[in-house]
Amino acid sequence: MAGPVKCPNDMCPIPAGTFKMGSTNGDPDEQPVREIELSAYKMMKHPVTVREYRAYLAEKGEGDRFKALIKGCGADAKWRTVENKKGQGKVKTRKDAAGLLRGKIDGKKVCEAKIETITPASMLKLDEGFDGDDQPMVEVSWPEADAYCKFYGMELPSEAQWERGARDLAGDKEYGTSSGTRARLSKEAHVSARETAPVCSYAENEIGLCDMAGQVWEWTRDVYQDSYEGLSSKDPCNNPPLPESQKDKPDKRNRVLRGGSWYFLNPRFLRAAYRYDFLPAVGYCNVGFRCVAAPQDSKK
Repeated sequence: MAGPVKCPNDMCPIPAGTFKMGSTNGDPDEQPVREIELSAYKMMKHPVTVREYRAYLAEKGEGDRFKALIKGCGADAKWRTVENKKGQGKVKTRKDAAGLLRGKIDGKKVCEAKIETITPASMLKLDEGFDGDDQPMVEVSWPEADAYCKFYGMELPSEAQWERGARDLAGDKEYGTSSGTRARLSKEAHVSARETAPVCSYAENEIGLCDMAGQVWEWTRDVYQDSYEGLSSKDPCNNPPLPESQKDKPDKRNRVLRGGSWYFLNPRFLRAAYRYDFLPAVGYCNVGFRCVAAPQDSKK
């Protein structure tokens, strides 16, 4: 079997195609199973990490100054972390920052001359065991996750995009792991644990994606429906229209989480087709996210 596809800048390409979404062996809200057609898109290899989210807050807060700090050359620049003048925590050098901006700047080509620092914007204090730089960013609400993706010209995946990524290109995998089988689930996914693990601690699936089962639940951009009946086979990403009473409160409707989390061992919650509705304004210690983007030569 061929190895996972390459994912430049940790964005895994998924070609246009069709797959069967849902399950006849799962919960009622996974039915009816239907054939879904998707345009080509790219999906983040792993959930957004604590390091990446911290860089986002810094860029968002510092604006043009942040971008100026990370311009440069010098392929031999070394990673360096320094204390700020008041000794209050750590700030990142522009080498650190450049390495975090997915697909925007080559972090290997940044000069260390005249090292400057940036002060991260307010960062949620995560509990021990969840705060490692390479662990998934958790406790982020749906609007916050949506804002992150849009800041970089991306968006949260639709349920269909997420499920196809988990099922591999053939669309026949029950779980989003390297083998896709229940028998190897505990060896191929971060489950039945007390905390998150560094992303990609387990092997990728055929598409090149990590942590599509276990690790953290992941936000999708879709509003929860109790079946797939409202989804068009040609345009599965459209949400149902808002009721008039909710048009000024678009973030009040429950959104869909996918993938299960580190907390679970029960295979039922870890299947690619399993859907869980959750309050969008709430962040939780086992909820994270990743983004998707259209190919550069595509409008959608």
